Amino acid sequence: MFARAVVIKVQPGCEVELTRTFEQEVIPLFRKDKDFRGLLAFTFPDGTEALSLSLWDQKENSRIHHQNFCLVDGPGQGRAGETVSSSL
Repeated sequence: MFARAVVIKVQPGCEVELTRTFEQEVIPLFRKDKDFRGLLAFTFPDGTEALSLSLWDQKENSRIHHQNFCLVDGPGQGRAGETVSSSL
């Protein structure tokens, strides 16, 4: 299993829009890929960045999906790594 962590720049006060985007656009798109295992999204206290952590069976699929999807204020910066431990 591979995890891709992406830090996304967002406009302050856009938490509702970010949540809607993840729930209505990102997650349904990712679910179309058989290698997708799940996604967690967090916002930082200052409201200018969010963290998306997605889990995949194949590293290549995690990279392709995040490269092709922009959120709120442009694409985020991401890195993938092999999952060491998971309860999923």
